Amino acid sequence: MSMTKIKIWYPEKLFDKNQRNSWFELIKSKERFERKQNQIDGSIQNQIEWVDSADSADVYVLPQDWGYYYSINRQVDAIKFCKEAFKKGVTVLSNSGGDQGITVPVPENTIVYRQSGYRSKRKANERTIPFFLSDPITSLLKMEEESAFQIQNGQLPVVGFCGMSPHGFQIAIKERLQIIHRNLKSILKIKTGDLQQILSSSNLRYQTLEVFRNSKKFKANYIIRKKYRGGIQTSENRKKTTKEYYDNQLESNLIVCVRGVGNFSLRFFETLGMGRIPIFIDTDSPLPDIGGRNWKDYIIWIDKSEISSSAEIAENWLKGRDMRAQQRLNRKLWVDCFRLDNFWINEFKRFKNN
Repeated sequence: MSMTKIKIWYPEKLFDKNQRNSWFELIKSKERFERKQNQIDGSIQNQIEWVDSADSADVYVLPQDWGYYYSINRQVDAIKFCKEAFKKGVTVLSNSGGDQGITVPVPENTIVYRQSGYRSKRKANERTIPFFLSDPITSLLKMEEESAFQIQNGQLPVVGFCGMSPHGFQIAIKERLQIIHRNLKSILKIKTGDLQQILSSSNLRYQTLEVFRNSKKFKANYIIRKKYRGGIQTSENRKKTTKEYYDNQLESNLIVCVRGVGNFSLRFFETLGMGRIPIFIDTDSPLPDIGGRNWKDYIIWIDKSEISSSAEIAENWLKGRDMRAQQRLNRKLWVDCFRLDNFWINEFKRFKNN
């Protein structure tokens, strides 16, 4: 993409180089690019010119996550910075991460990227950011892209899932109590975070899996784990369970995607990256902008109140669709909109157009 580079600046006084986990994504990309780690970062940095002066910048970046500033009681300084930028008419890019996320009292010039939150409550200056991952087909599975779309015609559509799926009354009570506890901490200002809807995401996941397991119109392909990644956290085990996870997607057409502790699903983006079709259980989850496209052309959208009918909804959605063509479309959507470089290049385009 040919375009004038956007000049970006961030305030050193609000930057802690030792807290890399809370850095804004563009700063992480800058650091990786300087270490020459990959081409993805290069394609982002080629669109940017990092400048040393606020006066010469087109856009400011708040270098750390909002949760970090609140945790060290520097949110007032960060908010003041955003208000000063507003007076200058300069856009500020910021991030509110974590499962709960924080709705920040900042002026409209400050864009707050976040994965969590609720679609119905999203503010005009909030934008949903995807979960960025390495290319699951070419980087993790070491496959040619086209070979990932091979399917056997004439068979039932395969619904895949690999992960934990606890369920039952005790799980439902436990998860609801955990949310109530977090909400109380927020209300009492013991910990900062938005209030969460009280529900059991594990039970929603289990109910959805059971509907497809019991359907005669679909074939279930599940790997149910009792503990995260099978419980043993070693480098060898992580490689093994990661391959099993993506092999399960490779062997499936549709993947059940239900929110976790936060109101978003990492699996959702992994599924699109694999060129598979998410069965998206909607819990008022925010979804990223896809440039005027209709999300329902790519995913099977099921409201959480309709889980008992999810097999029928999925069957109707699939009618008349070519599975291999749909897989290519979904993969292309991920590459165009959610791969790290293209997501930010699209954002830079939007800044220029506005």
